[in-house]
Amino acid sequence: MVPMLPRIPFFLACLICSVVAPFAQPLRSPRPAPLSIHVPLAAAWKGMHETLDLKRHEVAKEEISKGLILTRSEEYISGPLTASHIRKISEQSKLLDGDWVRAEYQYEIHIQYESENATLVWVDARIRGLKRPFIGSNQWVTLNSTGKLEEDLLTLFGQHLFGQSFALNQPGTGFWERKPGYVRKSFEVPRTIGPERPPGL
Repeated sequence: MVPMLPRIPFFLACLICSVVAPFAQPLRSPRPAPLSIHVPLAAAWKGMHETLDLKRHEVAKEEISKGLILTRSEEYISGPLTASHIRKISEQSKLLDGDWVRAEYQYEIHIQYESENATLVWVDARIRGLKRPFIGSNQWVTLNSTGKLEEDLLTLFGQHLFGQSFALNQPGTGFWERKPGYVRKSFEVPRTIGPERPPGL
């Protein structure tokens, strides 16, 4: 005869699961990790501006002293396919109390001095969706990014600097060492990044 196992109260089982679950699988940020590229700061700054121009992204704000570029908000999708397209760039699941009618985003780009010939670059996408509830008025909701928009911009940035074979997951030997063609040989990077505009920009 098989012995009966002791019953665990339901609330105790829930408590155990809530404690064990965080350790079962470590959380991972969906955004790409910062890129450390072997390119001077001002050249990386110029390269990012050129990349944004290629995709017709307008700059709303930039602070060189903080290494920050913020693009203007622009529409990602609107209309009946909004919900399915939001799922491609956001962790937001299907709404139960309304519909998505529009989505827009903007890039928050950080370009930081690392060394004389190295620069740190990372991107955050600010995404929000316009929710039309079944009852009440429309409202904008901030959405969590899946990292797709950030990956797309960083990949285009890398390809602009290093060529079409560049990829975030497989940068390849020499990508971090090869200088972009437009960087002047006499290019100088200021030792301290101040509010003044770095030379060459």
